[in-house]
Amino acid sequence: MPSSPTAAGLALGALADLAFADPRRGHPVAGFGRAAGALERRVWRDSRAAGTGYLAVCVGTATALGAAGSRLTAGRPLARTALTAVATWAVLGGTSLGRAGG
Repeated sequence: MPSSPTAAGLALGALADLAFADPRRGHPVAGFGRAAGALERRVWRDSRAAGTGYLAVCVGTATALGAAGSRLTAGRPLARTALTAVATWAVLGGTSLGRAGG
């Protein structure tokens, strides 16, 4: 069961998505995609080991950022709420997807 700061952050992030949707420029997920694409262009070859390494770097980066955020906000409920809200807004994308689908 999520803690109160986490639950509050999830709710605030969902509300932020409804209110602001995704920015047209400078979206963090788009930046991650550009970085992943650049890495893929540099390391791609027909090799299971290369693909596994690429996957490990991409997933490991996202995991490390999440773990660092969790550690930095431990015992700080307002910081945990704010970080969870920002992360939720960044990855949710429901408003923009709904508009694109419409």
